[in-house]
Amino acid sequence: MKRRMKKLLALLLCSATLLTACGSPGDAGSSAGGSDSGSSAGTESSESDGGGSGQENNSESKETTTLTFYSMFAGSNLDDAEWFRKLIREKFNIELDVAAGNGDDSVIQAFLASGELTDITAFRDAQSYQAAAQGGMLINLDDYKDKLPNLYENPDYEAAIAHTRDLYGGLYAMPTQIGENGGLFAVPQMRWDLYQQLGRPKIETPEDLLTVLKQMQELEPVSREGANTYGFQLWNDWDGDVMLGFMMGLWRLPTGYYATGPGGICEIKADGSGAPKGMFDEDSHYMEGIRFMFQANQMGLIDPDSASQNEEAMNSKIMNGGALFTGYDSVKYGDTESAEGFYGLATVLPEYFQCVANADRPVGYRWRYGISSKCKNVDKALELLNWYYGPEGINTILNGPEGVLWEWKDGKQVATQTYLDQGRTSVLAEGGTVSNASSFWGVTGYNHNYKINPESGQTYRLKDTDPDFRPQAADAMKADWQSVYGEYSAMYDYVAEADGGKHLIRLNSIGDFIEPKPDEMDSITKQIDAIVIPAQWQAIFAKDEAEFNAIIDQARADAEALGYSRVVEDETARWEAAKKIAENYGVKVD
Repeated sequence: MKRRMKKLLALLLCSATLLTACGSPGDAGSSAGGSDSGSSAGTESSESDGGGSGQENNSESKETTTLTFYSMFAGSNLDDAEWFRKLIREKFNIELDVAAGNGDDSVIQAFLASGELTDITAFRDAQSYQAAAQGGMLINLDDYKDKLPNLYENPDYEAAIAHTRDLYGGLYAMPTQIGENGGLFAVPQMRWDLYQQLGRPKIETPEDLLTVLKQMQELEPVSREGANTYGFQLWNDWDGDVMLGFMMGLWRLPTGYYATGPGGICEIKADGSGAPKGMFDEDSHYMEGIRFMFQANQMGLIDPDSASQNEEAMNSKIMNGGALFTGYDSVKYGDTESAEGFYGLATVLPEYFQCVANADRPVGYRWRYGISSKCKNVDKALELLNWYYGPEGINTILNGPEGVLWEWKDGKQVATQTYLDQGRTSVLAEGGTVSNASSFWGVTGYNHNYKINPESGQTYRLKDTDPDFRPQAADAMKADWQSVYGEYSAMYDYVAEADGGKHLIRLNSIGDFIEPKPDEMDSITKQIDAIVIPAQWQAIFAKDEAEFNAIIDQARADAEALGYSRVVEDETARWEAAKKIAENYGVKVD
């Protein structure tokens, strides 16, 4: 089955250009919300109706139904998560035949060009979803409310469903990451042990930060693991929409800025205040950050491999001590437990930092899941989708099945010895780790890191910092940090309270309401990217300020000739329209 789906996917990718040239597939198949008849692309499905309301663990029929499934995320083909395949097989009598997106938009575009989607399809942008809905490729979930109680009987999902209906006339794919949120997008960190050796100097400006990082580099030019140390490790595989991707975590998020919306080339204060400004404008906050990185390189604080290394290479260097400052806390470094010689990364807040906290998302995020209008086994697809959006599905996808990494004890989910010994990297008996399944779906119905599971009173994603989940290990460096800043168990709490809360700014969810970028503007943006992305890398590594200015000035002139100002004007108009819509869904707009 997996070979069949892969062959189909290869065929679609090869033929997508021809299909597109022949015209839109929008008139193929039924109208949006059409029937569940027809043949599903690459499906070996049986004719058993199975279905049910999705509340029972197994349908009465024991005949296995094959559902084709497109997942948008890299490496998400379930080949390494046999435990999840087995769970779905035993629980629903469903075999998943997966086409993995691998983060490549050409895959979904190939399906759209063919006029036929997989039985369950993921969408990561509004344009693809809109094309599928308007092209009659998706069923209207509103026609199957009785089969989807986890969607339609959950008040947390009401606004997301209503907003989607308002935009598209029906619920053709359900949003994800819905509801209340918390936590920080980025958690800036620096070498705590070296900062302590320097006497914890005050950092009031970006220039002060560079000075402190240079002093740290002089204290430890080579890490204990043998890596050359630099203030920053940059990477190149997040670049796009006129922005160098590393700037998100190393400049914009720690200083309170965000993009206006998906694919946006304008910046805005994260709380939605003020007016949008083109990121490549001469006086933008973003360009101030590019100049900051140029200054850092002049001081020898940028790894010279940065322009050619990807995220994986960058993470490897961080884990070996190659970075004195990082924008995220997902990659760990050091020995924090040794009372006599601890070292590693911890959060330090310069005076000018204003860290962006996640927005509440009453209408959810743009990533969605829908069901093909040509699916032969709509009931089985609905059963799986209902489970995915319910508490049991979310808990299983994030934490694995009961009794493996966690178990119930006194109404709480408690870590098993397997988890204490091996963590989430533990390989389940059937094959694969928990993360293999969660990365397959990518997201859940809720903002699961902060949404509380009503069955346990704990967050859906069980956290090592939760004392109900696991005993808290002694951490000498954490204790040292707490002796200075206070005993905070979560970094969000510290950032929210430090210096009267001035370091926290909450993201406004206006961007979730912005209309998709028009095709013409998207095409112009891609042409501009081809000029300004390499130019910014060249400017950061320029030999002097004169060369920096010359590179940026030329790139700005070339971008303007292509229509940069038109894109900024269009994006600003869509932002202002989104603000008005957001107010109708309870979003406070300053």
